[in-house]
Amino acid sequence: MSSIAPTTVAGQTRSDVTTSSVRFFFVAHLALLLAVLVGFAHSFYLRPLFSSRPLPPILYLHGAVLTGWFILIAVQGWLALTQNFRAHRRTGFVLATYATLVVAMGLVADLRMATEITSPRDGDNIVFWGNLFGLILYATYVSLALLFRKSPEVHKRLVLLASFAIVGPALARFADILPGGPAARPLYGIGGILALYISLIVFDVIVRRRPHPVSSIGMLAALVLLGMAGYLAFSGVGFAILHGT
Repeated sequence: MSSIAPTTVAGQTRSDVTTSSVRFFFVAHLALLLAVLVGFAHSFYLRPLFSSRPLPPILYLHGAVLTGWFILIAVQGWLALTQNFRAHRRTGFVLATYATLVVAMGLVADLRMATEITSPRDGDNIVFWGNLFGLILYATYVSLALLFRKSPEVHKRLVLLASFAIVGPALARFADILPGGPAARPLYGIGGILALYISLIVFDVIVRRRPHPVSSIGMLAALVLLGMAGYLAFSGVGFAILHGT
């Protein structure tokens, strides 16, 4: 699901998708998995080493499910790189179903956070709305990737954008191990996401001499929704919506 489809369409063949292109998307998925593992090392994977406070069980489940997505999608990239198209196709449909669990657990975690936001000035306002819009983008991209599974160049970009949409919290946690501290989490999250989109655009320009429409539209959608999240968080409108005031 994360790269080229096993069939041809509209005159395209597998030879149209170069090995370097397939390798780029595989490496991109590996990089996202690494970002998740490093970003959440302190607060999740290695938590007993850094905190005596256990997480609520629902958050352990949430973390396990989202980690599973990044692992499985990296495996999909490997299957595409090694031209194991039959396994790639079969696993892709499993992942499409798994994506519903990702959305469900993401919503549970986000709504749990909403109950702990007690002020319009709480920094978690931007986190809540950013995560919510990210889940909307994720569900949209996964659905479109399934729809366009026979269009390799469209399909693999949509799957990568789906992962972009939910990796923000992991990127934000880099503030805990790099300069800035927890207060800089939104900066790391937003900056990291924009850097990911820019890297995809740069790749398109190098390989295609111009951005792919999916990459351009994806970046525009991310900017619009980030802007909306910022407005809802900093204007107080989002807090009012959450608390019915």
